Amino acid sequence: MRRLLAVLLAAAVAAAPALAVVVDAEMPPDVAARWSTLDPTKWSLPQLQSALPLLRPPPGFAVGLYFNASLVDNARSLAVSGASKHPGGPIISYVSSTKANKTYALVDSDGDGSADSLTVVLDGLDTPQGMDWHDGDLYVTGWDEAGRGIVWRARGIDSYALAGRRFPNSKLEVVTNRLPSARWHGARYARFSPDDGLLYVSVGAPCNVCPEDRSPQGIVYSTIYTINTTNGDLNLFARGRDSMGDDLPDDKLQM
Repeated sequence: MRRLLAVLLAAAVAAAPALAVVVDAEMPPDVAARWSTLDPTKWSLPQLQSALPLLRPPPGFAVGLYFNASLVDNARSLAVSGASKHPGGPIISYVSSTKANKTYALVDSDGDGSADSLTVVLDGLDTPQGMDWHDGDLYVTGWDEAGRGIVWRARGIDSYALAGRRFPNSKLEVVTNRLPSARWHGARYARFSPDDGLLYVSVGAPCNVCPEDRSPQGIVYSTIYTINTTNGDLNLFARGRDSMGDDLPDDKLQM
């Protein structure tokens, strides 16, 4: 469901009436189980609209299509421009697609709760997944041409999104390329802390049951690292495991 919810932005602006479930005859019978793997080649907007009532938001919330002109191919992660502070817009939402190797900008020009345009602002990056906006710049995780785990910075990308233009790859800056090259569980999510200004990035394990505990570069697997985006310094912040039931060991924070 995370993939779809990256495209569906739920608005909690006012209490909404309960949605009646109207099942389209064209809707696949197992839609509730499969709609998280949204594929524009197999879905149409009318089918998606028919499936929306299957989402049951809590009282006071309503769910609708944020952009209803086309579907975003395999949306994975979402970041909203921090410059979008004015109720009248514009509001810029960035959406990554690891399948298309693109990052899109959805622009709500008048702040009415619906995006008016969809623009490819980054293209050709290798598996852009995790991303966040900070101080006017967009940070995106992926892999470079040498296969190293990387974090890119696109300075001042909002101006390109508002103009409907693509950000030149030649202007992308490398924050770090020291993240592991392993791709199994390697796609990363990233978020800035409002407290310390550091970028927090997840580092997955290269397999399901791994004898290795760190990459050849010394980056520990199954952890969260902080990145100083000014100088690229990496520091281990947290390590631990999940899905172990009552056998869950204590997590460790590196202070």
